[in-house]
Amino acid sequence: MVLPALTADGLLPAGPAPYPTDMSELRDLFVDRAPAFRDERARVYAALELYLDLARDHVGAGTRAWIDGGFITHKTWAAPHDADVALVIPPTAPLSIDGVLPLLTLKHVSADEPRLVTARLQPMGGLVDAFLVPDQPAHRASWHDTWSSVKDATGVIVPGRRKGYVEVIL
Repeated sequence: MVLPALTADGLLPAGPAPYPTDMSELRDLFVDRAPAFRDERARVYAALELYLDLARDHVGAGTRAWIDGGFITHKTWAAPHDADVALVIPPTAPLSIDGVLPLLTLKHVSADEPRLVTARLQPMGGLVDAFLVPDQPAHRASWHDTWSSVKDATGVIVPGRRKGYVEVIL
């Protein structure tokens, strides 16, 4: 697999679908050949690699993982703080809530003894931001539209700009 060359501003070119890749190519392009923040990128990559191994155990081999976010760029103004992952789940996949829930980003979480409350809880110590996506056309199209969006340095979506993202098969 060969990912296309990044654009001048460090993005994958927009595509009609995610670009297929494997973990070796992902590490090569977005850690080893990154122009900045290699240590931070290596940490995010290590968490992503372990996360996908765990996901394979709980959602099944052959599941598609769409990967996006600042990690899938060569932006130079800030280190990526996580990798965004959408696990594209077939409707017939037998999922166990106990196995899958710890793999997902959760919102508005509270715990007792001691009392803890957070607006957002991400797996892998916050190094992965993960979601389940039903493998249905409307859901895939919605995520494709969202993950093809380009954000500026302040996190605001840039109207009319599009980028690519990648897919790894577990």
